[in-house]
Amino acid sequence: MIIAPAILMGLLGSFHCIGMCGPIAISLPKAGHHELTIFGGRLLYNLGRIITYAIIGGIVGLIGKGIFLTGFQQIISIGLGVLLIAMVLLPHFFRVPILTSWPNKLRSRLIPLFKKRGLLFSFLIGLLNGLLPCGLVYMAIAGALATGDPLMGMVFMMGFGIGTAPIMLMAGYSNRWITPGLRVKIQKAIPVFVVAIGLVFILRGLNLGIPYLSPKIAANNPAEITACE
Repeated sequence: MIIAPAILMGLLGSFHCIGMCGPIAISLPKAGHHELTIFGGRLLYNLGRIITYAIIGGIVGLIGKGIFLTGFQQIISIGLGVLLIAMVLLPHFFRVPILTSWPNKLRSRLIPLFKKRGLLFSFLIGLLNGLLPCGLVYMAIAGALATGDPLMGMVFMMGFGIGTAPIMLMAGYSNRWITPGLRVKIQKAIPVFVVAIGLVFILRGLNLGIPYLSPKIAANNPAEITACE
C-alpha cells in the first residue's frame, strides 16, 4: 500500500524534476555513440539516484521509528501533514535562503564527472544527484519519516525514485511527446496530490480507528505500531 502513493508522487513530480535535473540527465557522459549505450548511461544514472533515495529513506525511517517508540507518532504525523499543506498554500513562507556550502560542494564533485567517459561515471553522478536539495524530495522524505520504520522508509523513497525514473530516462526525448499543455496540467496536479498526502498524514495522526486510513495505534506499543503501518 505504501509504495503506490510514493510512485505516484514521483511520477507527478518528475515533470518538476525535468526542469531541475533534466540538464544533468541530458549532459551525462557517454561511453559511446550507440543509442543503447546512451540509454544504459541514463539507466545507471537513475539507479544511482534511487539507491541514494533508498539510503536516505532508511535513515529517516529509523529516526521516525525512534520518534514513534517515544509515543509522539500522532503529533509527528499531524505536524508533517500540516507542513505539507502549508508548503502548498503558503509557499512564500518556505522560500528561506539555505546555506549554499553543501550544494556547492556537491556540484564541485559532480562537474569533473561530466568530463569522464564511461557508464560508471553516469552511476556516480546519479548517486550524488540524489543528495542535491529539492523541495519535492523533501516531501518524499517527510513521507518516509512518517512510516516510522527503516525498511518502509527505504521502500517509500525507492518508490518515489522509481516514479521519477520514466521521465528522467527519456529526458533527451521528452520534448517530442510531452506537450507544454500536458506539462502545465500535471504541474497543476502536483499541489493537489501533495495536499491529499498531507490530509492522509493528519488523519493517521488523529487516531480515528479507520482501517488503513487512520488506524488505532496504542502509544508506546511497538508491535501494534508495526501492525498498523
